[in-house]
Amino acid sequence: MNILVVAEQVINRLSWLVRIQGLASREPRIGRAPVQAFVILGTLLFGIAGGGLWCAASAADEAGQSKGQGQKQSATADPNARRTTRPAEENDPSLDVVIATHVLLWRDEIMTWEQITARLRALREQKGKPVYPRYRLTRGALKAGRWAEYEAQGLALYKELSAPAPLPPRRLLCLAPDRYDLVRTAADLTPVPEQMRS
Repeated sequence: MNILVVAEQVINRLSWLVRIQGLASREPRIGRAPVQAFVILGTLLFGIAGGGLWCAASAADEAGQSKGQGQKQSATADPNARRTTRPAEENDPSLDVVIATHVLLWRDEIMTWEQITARLRALREQKGKPVYPRYRLTRGALKAGRWAEYEAQGLALYKELSAPAPLPPRRLLCLAPDRYDLVRTAADLTPVPEQMRS
């Protein structure tokens, strides 16, 4: 019987109900008072710090918005000011020239360099403002040295089309998918249904 009584006492001491009842009892427990005070003080300090960070972030957002409006007004006041970011046309796929191993592509059409140059110049005249072409090279074209063929012409064309204020050409080049290295004729641009994944 003693073993059953001891087992019952252990189970009672470990149960959540007994623990909750012990916390809710009105008897002061000196051992728990510092821990409870530490938890309450830590929670209070955490809340104050979080509220301060929240206020600082919202103030910075408001300052950034008013500063951005001021920059927009100053940018319209000085049209010759040098811009440090690309315009919204940056991700315009119609300005991407793909240099692959065997062909040059623009707007998913195989063209010569002269055709691409003429069409980009016409696009610049049509828009009446600078355009910023981007050259996308495949890995095969890089290995074959295709960019070396068009580097001088490409940079000159970029400066011409982005005048009067050309941007630094740091994002002028990027990699194109390797699938363009397989293109040799216009028929290669049309996907074959049998070869497509479902």
